[in-house]
Amino acid sequence: MKNSFRFYFINDIITMNVVKMNKKEKQILLIKQLGTAIKSRRKHLRMSQQELALLSETSLNFICQLESGKSTVRLNKLLDVLYAVGLELNVINGSSQISFADDIE
Repeated sequence: MKNSFRFYFINDIITMNVVKMNKKEKQILLIKQLGTAIKSRRKHLRMSQQELALLSETSLNFICQLESGKSTVRLNKLLDVLYAVGLELNVINGSSQISFADDIE
């Protein structure tokens, strides 16, 4: 069985094909990619981690952990960070696709 995760951000498309990974391995990979997407978007906006923490009303420690792929994060804080950098998380029922839609013009 072949699953495909797609990540869309900053006008780039990264596609990962995941073959024969267990659920935990897929989750770890997804979280790392999520952190990479947020970090890339933050840098594109020329924003420091501290500025992002203030804007998203989270802590610098949370931003550091999120960008480094910490395996457990609070969903409400994650959504605050995504909103702060202009990203949107879309989970499509019945498929393995998760996308980040850049909504800032």
